[in-house]
Amino acid sequence: SPGDAGLTTFIDQYGLIALGQSNTSMTWDLSTLEGRRLWKETIETWKPMLVTMSFHGNAWSSKNEQGNYKHHQRLLQKRQELDRPLLQLVQWTCHEQAGSGRYFLVNGPSTSRALREPELKDVIGMPNVVSGRLPVTTNDKFLTNDASLLTALTANAKSYEQDVHEGAVAHDNESEFSPTFEEQRAHCILSLLRDVVIKRNRHRFI
Repeated sequence: SPGDAGLTTFIDQYGLIALGQSNTSMTWDLSTLEGRRLWKETIETWKPMLVTMSFHGNAWSSKNEQGNYKHHQRLLQKRQELDRPLLQLVQWTCHEQAGSGRYFLVNGPSTSRALREPELKDVIGMPNVVSGRLPVTTNDKFLTNDASLLTALTANAKSYEQDVHEGAVAHDNESEFSPTFEEQRAHCILSLLRDVVIKRNRHRFI
């Protein structure tokens, strides 16, 4: 799954295989034509069962729109147009995954302007796509074409939130995403993904 460090960290425990993360520190820069070409080629070649993506770009931040760039909207629009190929890549990936009977999970700030752009509005309107926010990550909106995945993530987040409330786990009040929650979320996704893969190819785990 390109894009999620937690998944790649724990995936061996589930007998699954992960593709490399896509980020600039790993020389896979999706802001470039070559980076986007490599992404598409990887998806088409390896056909991952699940692709995770997030859109946290500052160009689409509501804070920028309403604050920093409040009096410089034309400049902000230029930044957004430079970032648009990434939204188009998310759109392409979601259609590629769904059209091939595979899954995607997209998340980003629920207040992001990106959600109001044609590319993500198209994803939201795709058949079988569900969306929602999770406890703990209340500022993020999640989109997926697998309702069971969102249900499992929601239950996992509620369980984590209850543990925090009861003092069973430490919670970092300075960050919405504590390492403990990220790890639990990764295990939740991988457990569900393994069940899906077993149903499709049981002999792989014998």
